[in-house]
Amino acid sequence: MMLLELKSIRVQYSEIIALHEVSLHINEGELVAVIGSNGAGKSTMLRAICGINRLSSGEIWFDGKKISSMKAFKTVEMGISHVPEGRRLFPRMTVYENLTLGAWTKRKDTIYIQQQIEKVYHLFPILKERASQKAETLSGGQAQQCAIGRALMCSPRMIMFDEPSLGVQPNIVARIFENIQQINQQGITVLLVEQNVKRALDLADRAYVLQTGNIVLEGTGTELMKSVMVQKAYLGI
Repeated sequence: MMLLELKSIRVQYSEIIALHEVSLHINEGELVAVIGSNGAGKSTMLRAICGINRLSSGEIWFDGKKISSMKAFKTVEMGISHVPEGRRLFPRMTVYENLTLGAWTKRKDTIYIQQQIEKVYHLFPILKERASQKAETLSGGQAQQCAIGRALMCSPRMIMFDEPSLGVQPNIVARIFENIQQINQQGITVLLVEQNVKRALDLADRAYVLQTGNIVLEGTGTELMKSVMVQKAYLGI
């Protein structure tokens, strides 16, 4: 079943067009990657889906409902979580406090929040050890795990990851991608934006290539890995 569909969406900043008539879809349970260089429009696309960036034209549909003009907090209630580039944790708040903010829409349900916290701790044991530490004291990998944990707190149907390996120690990167795969295997749909093209395509059921605001190629992860264009532009082959 199709969970997310972008229909010819266009996003414009003043005179600059960031996305040109972009169309894509994600089926429920899929792990779909979007690859492309800096400035291609990948982050803009994610922010449009979650209601931060407004569309100039086009439509966004989620679970059969049009969400194009929906406010960001409403998209969270619909089941869309966003792990932004740079993580965007609240540095002076503790790990525990940052996590609980992810369940803001359920803030009065203390039993639910504690249950979700325990699920996050099970996935990321280091966060339980660091629960009382301020987020600004975490390493890059720990901070990324906290950002992912925060996104899981609202029991999302889909999580969007924006450059999850950025600023993470090389020895932790593999673990982050294993975590993303594990989340997907639990039934959560994943939209992954990532410049580490090989790792993204290795994980992806399907993938899209975004260049200067346009989708220029799509296919399975395996098909794109074999694409001459992808090999030359992104894999250095």
